[in-house]
Amino acid sequence: PALKRGVREVIALFSGFLITVYSMVVVIWGVRLLMIGFGQTSPAMQVNMGLVYLVFPIAGGLMVLESILSTIDRVRNPEGM
Repeated sequence: PALKRGVREVIALFSGFLITVYSMVVVIWGVRLLMIGFGQTSPAMQVNMGLVYLVFPIAGGLMVLESILSTIDRVRNPEGM
């Protein structure tokens, strides 16, 4: 490996932290967009836009979960990086 184990762990934690923060921003703004969308209807398909925008908080939540789990895994098993 090009980097020492301690350096790899720090980089894994830092990158995991950044991904988690970004994912939480997606969740927060997704909820805001969802609330706006519930008051709108799609002109073409007559579908409530809140249902369409529901994907952002769901996807952001899944990204938060995945980034936390993968960061824990990378710290516990640095040889697998």
